[in-house]
Amino acid sequence: MGTKSVKEVINESMNFSKRETINDSLISEKPARVVYTEYIADKLVAIFNAPQSRNFFLKCAWHLSEDTIWSAVEDTKKKSVKSPIKLFVFLCNNALRELPAKN
Repeated sequence: MGTKSVKEVINESMNFSKRETINDSLISEKPARVVYTEYIADKLVAIFNAPQSRNFFLKCAWHLSEDTIWSAVEDTKKKSVKSPIKLFVFLCNNALRELPAKN
């Protein structure tokens, strides 16, 4: 039973495929939370095909739980939804407003 590197722990916890693994240069330059936040934001950019919304997705990934984010994504996939990105933004904005204010 050996010790795992930060790279191995992150890659395992995020279920990366062999192609998508985080490289060592990213680990040494950025904290794990930043890398993870960027990963989630990039996934949202791909899902909604909205690179112009990446900053908002970064904010969501930083402040909201994964459950909140992925529940919102699932809600956007319903047949009755005309604009998935608008619904996602609406749901996440509401969730962000409900967060306790930090002093």
